[in-house]
Amino acid sequence: MSHSRPRREWEEDHGGAGGDDRRGSPQAKRPRGCCSCSCCQEKKDFYESQIEILKKEMECISKGSMEERRTLQKEMQQFYQSSQLRLHELVNQQGNRMQECHKNFRLIWEQLNNQLSKIENSGAHVQQYNNPRTFSDEGELRKYRMKFENKCCDTEYSRQDIMADDAHPLKVAIYDCDNRVITEGPLSSIQVKVVVLHGEFNNDHKEHWKREYFRENMISSRPGKPPLLSEDLYPRLEGGMANIYGVKFQDNSSFVPSKRFRLGVMAADDRMSEKIQEGISESFAVRDRRGLSKFTQFYSIFSI
Repeated sequence: MSHSRPRREWEEDHGGAGGDDRRGSPQAKRPRGCCSCSCCQEKKDFYESQIEILKKEMECISKGSMEERRTLQKEMQQFYQSSQLRLHELVNQQGNRMQECHKNFRLIWEQLNNQLSKIENSGAHVQQYNNPRTFSDEGELRKYRMKFENKCCDTEYSRQDIMADDAHPLKVAIYDCDNRVITEGPLSSIQVKVVVLHGEFNNDHKEHWKREYFRENMISSRPGKPPLLSEDLYPRLEGGMANIYGVKFQDNSSFVPSKRFRLGVMAADDRMSEKIQEGISESFAVRDRRGLSKFTQFYSIFSI
């Protein structure tokens, strides 16, 4: 058994196998600390110098990457700040545009209101006829009109003659467009009809209304009850005027929303009613006759 050194140690002692190797120079390796000859010491110094160089290169590489990261971070911060500034500018621009639009809208609204107020003021002389239900059927005011000459009492009783507040019979007359009683001609002797109306009719005190509006507010009776008036009344004018007798209610006014009635007078001939506006009395309440009896008894006791 031969005791030869391993091939690796033999190659190290002779500087490699066969001098220049066709496979290239060997890689740098750390020498073993087993030999203290000058050759081994030189190899050791060479390896240590290479290690130092590698350390420095790694430090340079690490420093270079940190600087690049810092540079990139600075660029990102600058980009973020510039983006925030740009966004802020855009928001301010949009806010200014919205304020300008709002200002223009207010100016337009004020101008529109001014124009509307001018239109309303220009039509103030016809404001009292602005309700379409108050106009006549022909789109113009009727030339003649009926009118009550006296007022009803504020409270009346059923089955009692309705009298004026001055204890005289109710009186009606026909007037022309100049507000004068028509005392001559065919209209001064026409026949008229007495009707009952809702108490809230013409609460706004209009001077003119439509014929249909008047008819819509007429009341005949409530279900299951006799007619409101004890008889149909058709007085005839004489000299443009007429007294109304025999007006008696057969029911009270508690069933209507306003708890009150009005009397109305209109031309008996429908063809005449197209030219003659109806007349209406003041509103009044109609109570049951039994209340009148109790009141009379109470008054009689105190009069004794």
